[in-house]
Amino acid sequence: MRRARSRRPVRPRSRVAALLSTVLAAALAVGLMVGPPASADEPTVPPKRILTGWLPYWTNEASVTSFLANADLFTEISPFWHTAKYSAANGVSIGNYLPDGTRRALLARLKTAGVPIVPSITDGTAAKRMAKILADPQQRATHVRQIVDLVLAEGYDGIDLDYEKFAFSDGRATWATTRPLWVTFMTELGQALHAEGKLLTTAVPPPCDTAVRCGGTNGYWVYDIEGIAPAVDRIRIMAYDFSWSTPGPIGPYWWARGIAEYAASVIDPKKVQIGVPTYGRNWVRRDTGDQDGDGNKTEYLMTGKCPTNGTDAGTKEKAAYRTITTTTAPDAAEIPGLRAARGYPDIQWDDRHKEEWFRYTLTTTWTDDDGTSKRCTAYREVWYNDATAVLPRVRTVGDLGLGGAAFWTVGGEDPKQWDELRAYAQGLAPATTSVDVTAPATASFGDPVTVTASVSAAKQPVGGATATLRWRAKAGGSWAKVASAATADDGTVTFDVTPKGSGSWRVTVAGSDVRKPGDSGAAASTTVRAKVTARLKTATVKAGTRFRVYGRVAPGQANQPVRVQVLRSGTWRTTAVVKANARGLLAAALPSARTPGTYSYRLVSTATSKVAPGYSPTLELTATS
Repeated sequence: MRRARSRRPVRPRSRVAALLSTVLAAALAVGLMVGPPASADEPTVPPKRILTGWLPYWTNEASVTSFLANADLFTEISPFWHTAKYSAANGVSIGNYLPDGTRRALLARLKTAGVPIVPSITDGTAAKRMAKILADPQQRATHVRQIVDLVLAEGYDGIDLDYEKFAFSDGRATWATTRPLWVTFMTELGQALHAEGKLLTTAVPPPCDTAVRCGGTNGYWVYDIEGIAPAVDRIRIMAYDFSWSTPGPIGPYWWARGIAEYAASVIDPKKVQIGVPTYGRNWVRRDTGDQDGDGNKTEYLMTGKCPTNGTDAGTKEKAAYRTITTTTAPDAAEIPGLRAARGYPDIQWDDRHKEEWFRYTLTTTWTDDDGTSKRCTAYREVWYNDATAVLPRVRTVGDLGLGGAAFWTVGGEDPKQWDELRAYAQGLAPATTSVDVTAPATASFGDPVTVTASVSAAKQPVGGATATLRWRAKAGGSWAKVASAATADDGTVTFDVTPKGSGSWRVTVAGSDVRKPGDSGAAASTTVRAKVTARLKTATVKAGTRFRVYGRVAPGQANQPVRVQVLRSGTWRTTAVVKANARGLLAAALPSARTPGTYSYRLVSTATSKVAPGYSPTLELTATS
């Protein structure tokens, strides 16, 4: 993380919602029959998962709680848990920000959301050290193995790399050497993780400068987003910390939008996640107007007996100066309390930057080294991103087809943002179309059957949708289209068809602008039995003499064996096997029972690649004395 003057850990990374009523109106226009409004617990349209973000280790409870409450919006989540380290004795290693027990307890809670967990590793090595590690094939391979082993051992779904030393510590002169090493490392790591079915994401500073000049040697080109794109699943671009040493927007909208547009033009947009700040900065303003008349227009704007940091300043004065001039990074959730403590200064909205800001004065008393108590008033300015500012940035996801928006941080945001983001995500995500299919379990060859499907979306029947019945033979092969029909107002559709053999049915339904396509899968099967008919030349013969039986099997197959069975003591027993011709016809002369009485006979076909065995109706033959 980049360093900032702050009293607490700072990780400076680095309204119009799509209303539910609009979605429902569009649904009516295309035939989605809508019933009573859904409750708040059952949104009519589930939101599209468009968010990711980081969970700082210093705000565990707030961050985990916020994520779990809104997990339906997230593609994956990255707790800020690990850091790369180096020592001469042990080489490169991976350390933890939290005790193992604490981290694993948090992991268990996060897993309950069913969202992929992709923790972050920061670069905690000294300046230029990570570049040296990547330049050494053996150390690079060791580091790849360490990361993969960590993911597998802890049961993570992948890893997120946040290696910012290249950009903010190593110096621009090193980038030409580091850039290809970074691409090689990410390629090797991506291959190793993907071989285990794991994800690789990375956070990078913008590939554009503050004037949105992108590509080439503009921005932080050392990270080569085009070079690493084939190896990674997500590239999270940190579109914030635009203003650092002096008051100004945290991540102006026009800048973030330009960065996203460029990234989406050079790599797969689905791999781009645009960084969105949910924090602010609180600066002391600069005396740009030289209000004190000393000719210095860059010094802090303060009045009264204020400390300095000059060579003549004492120890206490320098400490007081650092305290009074400290730039802090309040989370958006802290802004209401800050404003309340400062008398609710008026909020200003900058429509170009799409951020809010306000000014206030802070008067403090400090003690000089000689024990003198003095008073100083600092003129401060705060810029921040609350719900009003977050939404326009997240909307770039839908506008540009991005893979998502990445929050720094989850847990420090304005809680009001979630309702608006969920409504927007609902507008992006067509409802899931559910298709249920029923069909007879068995049928005789040549007989028609009725296959019925029921189609719904958002728990409402879908009328007027085009449904297509498909069939695949049990013996294998591709799915064949059988027929298409429109669903009725109650969402049902029926198909009367004659199957040519045993197989499975599925029904697919075309999508619309408010529904995804639906597919029942191979949800129903019908076993088709051969149709076997039989008759006796005569129903009465003299005991011990021969009788003639005639039969037909459909579908016909030359030389197909057909068993002749007689019922004895409650069990069907085969007495003869005859063969049918290509038309399925057969005739046989068989001996009757030697003991007078009435006997039951039937014909049984053998199974083929298309149909199951079939049974004729029972024939009654009387043998007389």
